[in-house]
Amino acid sequence: MSSIVSESTLPSAAVLPLFRFEGFPSSMRLRAINFPTLRRRTNALGHRVVMVALLLCGAATAQEDFTTAPSEEISRSDIDETDSQPSTADETTLPENTRQLGVNDWADSPPIADESDSARLYLTSEERRQVGRKYPLTSWLTAAALMELEWQSHNFIAEGDDSRDRLNDTTLNIQAEFIVAPWRNVKVETVLEYDSAVGRIVADEAFLGVEVENWEIEAGRLYTPLGIYISHFATGPLLEFAESRADGVMLSYLPTNRLDLKLMGYRGTARQVDSGSEKLDWAATIEARPKQGWLLGLSYQSNLADSREALLGDFANRYVKRVGAVGGYAIWSTPEFDLGFEAVGALGSFAELEDDRDRPVAWNVEFAHFVHPRFEWAMRWEGSRELADAPERQVGLALTWRPEKQASLTIEYLHGWFSGNLATNEQDEPYTKTYQVGAKLSVAF
Repeated sequence: MSSIVSESTLPSAAVLPLFRFEGFPSSMRLRAINFPTLRRRTNALGHRVVMVALLLCGAATAQEDFTTAPSEEISRSDIDETDSQPSTADETTLPENTRQLGVNDWADSPPIADESDSARLYLTSEERRQVGRKYPLTSWLTAAALMELEWQSHNFIAEGDDSRDRLNDTTLNIQAEFIVAPWRNVKVETVLEYDSAVGRIVADEAFLGVEVENWEIEAGRLYTPLGIYISHFATGPLLEFAESRADGVMLSYLPTNRLDLKLMGYRGTARQVDSGSEKLDWAATIEARPKQGWLLGLSYQSNLADSREALLGDFANRYVKRVGAVGGYAIWSTPEFDLGFEAVGALGSFAELEDDRDRPVAWNVEFAHFVHPRFEWAMRWEGSRELADAPERQVGLALTWRPEKQASLTIEYLHGWFSGNLATNEQDEPYTKTYQVGAKLSVAF
């Protein structure tokens, strides 16, 4: 049986000499981590990324004597291409600065919430890592920052209402993004974070990216393309247990403005039992925008044991056989509403885990109403099966206010019901239900 424990630690590995990489915290319990192994796995890659960044920075500095700065050349080129591109029927109907997911055909990445349509600064995990105003520090270096203060109060009720446990948690998270782009279509991007729960600066992402026409290749510390994890709440959905990050190479192809393909090869944290060498894992996704307002996606990952939940953490991340995972999502957006469904789950059973938790699955449904550019409300209905420490069903309500363009405040309430013995207290008594009150203040700089 397992018990609820607040998150308080992250595995670490050196990425830069002055910074330490931190893996995903377990949302409910602590797990044993092999620190030396993780350090060896990421140290070499981190140093390569730093060396490439320094070489690019030096090359950019040498070019600053030219009449036209690289950043100005890029800007003019982008503008010329946009002006010369003929408008399509769909583009002429789009509102200016649209925020709708899957509608912004010109976006190179998932669109960031815009003040004219939504009170939220971001809706997905990827948007969070890209939010913030870009400040040009030099002609080849830009920076952005995000600060978040979060408070949560969890209450867990055991069988018979005789036992109640409360967990209060306040955390401060500061994120800084740095982009080195000395030439068009080439960049080195690093996202650093300070988490008060860890007490040190950690690396979230660090990679080198190159774009050639409709192709893009990224190499370094990246998130695998499994799921999108969209949410209007301060607390992420249960299905975030499948989110994964690893050292690897990702290839993206955009054949049209309505279709996006991604393939990533990586080396995960989990290894096969009695195997002397690491096996190469992979993940892929296909994302389509069939018509205005719609976004559909389907993804696959070869090994779910590499996810943030560290499902095999109690077994030193060793597996008898790999268990793959599949995810899918469908999002419908209008200027006034968002309706989304997403699910992710294991395709097989982990031989190392007990029968009631060896094949985890989670899903999430959210509806949001944008009452005003500065205010919105959202409802969530989510569930899980065989996911340790997670409720079987959970519903919630969230209110978001945006007092300033670069700031938002979200207040939420969630109520969940447990099933079986997936979540227990210190006396091994199973929890029956839980309720949670939380708030998050986000400020982008």
